[in-house]
Amino acid sequence: MRSFAQQGHRLRERLTELTLRLREVRALMLVDRDGLVLVSTLHSRGLEESLAAIAALLQGHMERARDDFQMGPLRYLHLAGRDRQILVAPVDREVALVAAADPTAHATDLVIQLLATAREILEDVTSSPPELVEEPVP
Repeated sequence: MRSFAQQGHRLRERLTELTLRLREVRALMLVDRDGLVLVSTLHSRGLEESLAAIAALLQGHMERARDDFQMGPLRYLHLAGRDRQILVAPVDREVALVAAADPTAHATDLVIQLLATAREILEDVTSSPPELVEEPVP
C-alpha cells in the first residue's frame, strides 16, 4: 500500500492521461479494499467517497464470488446503468482501479484500456525503487 502512496503524483498523471484519451470516461480512481481513495481524477469529495465505498463493497463481493464459485482470478466487474457505467478492475489484492463512464461508451474498449492501465500501474508500483529524500545540510 505504501508504494501507491509514494507514487501518487505519477499515478494521478497516468489516470488523467487515460481520461483525456477516452472521452467517455468521466473519472478514474484507485481505491483500497477499505474504501479509501488513493488517487482520483474526480474533483468532488462527496462523490469520491461514495464511489470508493461502493468499489470496496464490490471488491469484497468479487472475492466472495471467486471463492464460492471457484472462478479463479477475476478481471473486472461491469455495472451498466441508464445514465452511467461503473467498472472495477483489481490491480492487486488491496487496490482496485475504478472508472465512471458515460452510458454510450463501448464496454469492451473500456475494459481493454482499464486492464492495461491496471497492469501498468502494478508494474510501476512493484518495480520502481523508493524515492530518495535528501536531508537538509545543517
